[in-house]
Parts: sequence; C-alpha cells; structure tokens
Amino acid sequence: MSKQVVYYTAFGSNPYYQNAKISIQSLIELGKFNGDIVVFSDKPFEYFGVINILIQPDHFSKIFELRYIAGQYFDFSKYDKIMYLDTDILVVRPINPLFENGLDFIYFEEPDYYFLTGSISSIFFDWKTRLTKIYKHSINAGQFVVSGKLYPKMMKIWEQNVDKFRHRKAPVFNWKIKKTWFYDQGALNYIIRTNLIEAEKIYGSIRFPICPWQYTKKSHILFHYAAFPVQLVPKLMQKQLDKRLKLLTKE
Repeated sequence: MSKQVVYYTAFGSNPYYQNAKISIQSLIELGKFNGDIVVFSDKPFEYFGVINILIQPDHFSKIFELRYIAGQYFDFSKYDKIMYLDTDILVVRPINPLFENGLDFIYFEEPDYYFLTGSISSIFFDWKTRLTKIYKHSINAGQFVVSGKLYPKMMKIWEQNVDKFRHRKAPVFNWKIKKTWFYDQGALNYIIRTNLIEAEKIYGSIRFPICPWQYTKKSHILFHYAAFPVQLVPKLMQKQLDKRLKLLTKE
C-alpha cells in the first residue's frame, strides 16, 4: 500500500497557525487523508496527531525555502508520494486522485490575471525561452505532489535554480519578499517550463477563490486563498469548512 505524507510550514503570527489547523482538519475530514502530516513551525504545534518539526529560522527566507529544503530536517525517504500545501489551502474533496495517478510530479497553475503573473515569472528565462513561454499561466508553488523517488532530485534542482537567479531584478510589491518568495515561485516556473523536471498538471483540481470568475467545479479538490489579506483568511476558510462539513453530515 502506498505511503503518503503531506507537509506544511507555519511561521510567524497566529493567523498562519489558525490556517494550518483549518487546512489540516479539511485534509482529514473532507480530503479523507489518512497518511502522515508534518508541520514545520517556529512554535509548538499539536493538532490531530501531526508530526511537528520545530525550527527557529535564522533568516526570513528560510520560511519559504522550507518548501524545497524540508528534507534537511525530516526523512521523506519512506514515502511513495509527498505533498506540500500552503496553510491557506482548504481541501474540499477526497484527495486520493492527486496521489493515485502514477505521475512523478504534479503542479498547479494560477489564473494568470493577478499578483504573480506568467510574465513576471518569465524574468528567469533566457530571451528565447521567454518568447515561447511568456503566454503560459504562472505555476503556483503553494502546492505540489512529487513521488518519493523523484523528491530528492526535484528539491535539489529547485534549490539550485533559486540560488542561480537570486541576482535577477524584477518588479514585486514587497522588497522583503522580493529575495525569497518571488525567487521560490519563479525558479519553480523556470525548471518546469524549461523541462528541467518532467511534470504534469491535473486540470480543474484547484480553485483560487479570490478570482470570482474561477467558479467552483465538481473536480476542484483544493481551494487556495492565495494573496488574500492574511487576517481575513482564517475566517473565510473556517466559514467554507463549516459549510461543507454541514453538507457532509446531511448526506
């Protein structure tokens, strides 16, 4: 039987920890997930029996880097499938389809209309690649699924390309985030769009609720509240979770 793990990173103020608890509850109760759950955090985190890895980051960037350097703090080698989720993601349907498709790496695209656009991500491309890839939707690094056999290689390539492009200049909204989160996202776009890693996407499996034109489909498994004001997200996630749990009890 396949062994699976989902990991999160929760650092900083209380909303991130609230989000993590809501997301984990949705993962278990709506996502029907019964594998291991790991939470990397800077404060003790006890919830639904998760494995908690305490880290005191020595730099702001470490919070974002944990997406691809988590293997330095936890042994993922025993898992067949590994999934990363941002804490502001609600799992709304059984999550097994994202694990049981035989693919080694699954990524998720954003609607290409806000915040981190495909054209900004393409700042990492050479000019020829940029001309051919600029139209592509941006790949959101807040969730991905990777096989256990590919995980070490995938994370190493991701880390190498973040380091490779740290010197690139690009327009972003927050100077502090510029050298961390932006390069994390951009490097993932680069390695997938230039086929450094063979990857697939599953259509219709994710919704970004901040885009009203992205209506809910029966195929949606994840709701990612990306770019919402941090203080609002827990309330919105909790409201959606309560609504769906209530519907579940009526079935």
